Amino acid sequence: MKQFAIGALMMFVAINSQAQSIYNVLDKLIADGMLSTAEGKVDSMLMQNPGNVDALMYKGNLQYYKSASYTDVMSLKGNPDESVYTTEYAYIGQYLETVPKAVADTIAFYFVNALRLDPTREDIRLGLCYIYSVSLQSDKVIEQLPLIAAIPSVSATSIRDYAYNILDRGAIADGMKVYNKISSLYPEDGNLMSDLAVEYYINGDIINSMNTAIKSLKTGNLDTISYSNAFFIFGVMEEYDVASACIHNWSKLQQNNSSLFYKALVKMFRNDADAKKDLTEFIAIETAPSNEKKLAQYLVSVNLDITPSDFDTIFTFGLTDAFNILISHHFYNKYPNSFSPAYTYAENLTYNKRYQEAINVYPKVNLTDASIVDLQEYHFYYAWALYKAGKIEQSNEHWLQSANSDIPYLISGSNYFLGKYYFDKSEFDTARKYFLLGANAPGDSKYAAFCSDYLSAIK
Repeated sequence: MKQFAIGALMMFVAINSQAQSIYNVLDKLIADGMLSTAEGKVDSMLMQNPGNVDALMYKGNLQYYKSASYTDVMSLKGNPDESVYTTEYAYIGQYLETVPKAVADTIAFYFVNALRLDPTREDIRLGLCYIYSVSLQSDKVIEQLPLIAAIPSVSATSIRDYAYNILDRGAIADGMKVYNKISSLYPEDGNLMSDLAVEYYINGDIINSMNTAIKSLKTGNLDTISYSNAFFIFGVMEEYDVASACIHNWSKLQQNNSSLFYKALVKMFRNDADAKKDLTEFIAIETAPSNEKKLAQYLVSVNLDITPSDFDTIFTFGLTDAFNILISHHFYNKYPNSFSPAYTYAENLTYNKRYQEAINVYPKVNLTDASIVDLQEYHFYYAWALYKAGKIEQSNEHWLQSANSDIPYLISGSNYFLGKYYFDKSEFDTARKYFLLGANAPGDSKYAAFCSDYLSAIK
């Protein structure tokens, strides 16, 4: 028998009976893969006593194990992780068991009947909610959550697993619905709301990310991680005033000077005459040789004017996007006709999932001074922004450009997206052409592997 997440369910649904010996026998039979024998013993127990709660629990468990025993876990795949910003060959939900609804409902039948007989069995209720979550029945999970939250051993942190069980299997909308319900059960927990805001950001829902982050800030009881998360979200969204308040609170808790540095950068962006003075003051009080201090020293040394030819210098300081997007936007405004600041800002917008704004900037980038490699990367990331904004036909124009690159990752990636476009249109001959080009690109990349997967499907 394939051992398939058996431990996960047994952790939730543990035995609670004085007649332990028979259950020890059942546990050994299950561990040895003798499921039919074990189920026969359970059926006999239920014939003698239909109200045997532990036997009902075991009957439910056995339906799970029987299903798992003929499921090939290695064949389970979700949607390919297409992001141009990741390199690992992976499918969202890959190798994660999703219990078929019919099996889950059979398991639930026995668990629900057991709970009717003994509503105090918290272990069975936890198991019931687990089964609903791994079968992607979000509405049934939501029904159970208030009862789960009332269990003393359950915390705001542990209960999130039910949302993650769904999210990790690629059911993003349903997973976020569950996560929202969980957050509503802990309305004063700003840190939980902050985590929810981050999850929205990860899934590209920027509006809900910011709205949820605002709610978390209003609770007034955030830890350093939550303030840091909020600063990142509002920083990359260029909501500078809110971001400044977040980093101010974070800096107070961390007892550092980062908020002063960020405030000075915001002043620089706004062409405030005090920006250089504030950077100089930050340098004077920052005792550690931090990357922030090094960048502040550099900005002061060039009188806050990084020329386009030296613009890539900012990447050597290793700051996060919340800082970099502000700097790139400032120098894009200052040198709108120069390639590097404009392209950097457009790509920063793309990376941070602001696709519509990015595709408003890309056409304004002056390509005159761009190198061949710069042009290839420009088309690749422009195509991704268009693709994520739902402008598939337009993205193809740029995938075609970047497919002519000398960079293997760009070759395989561009041809993957072109092949997928024609595959979805059932134009398989054209799709095969692009998938072959992607699969045979030099080097190994996730896109080459995805192309091979599609070629197998076409055959």
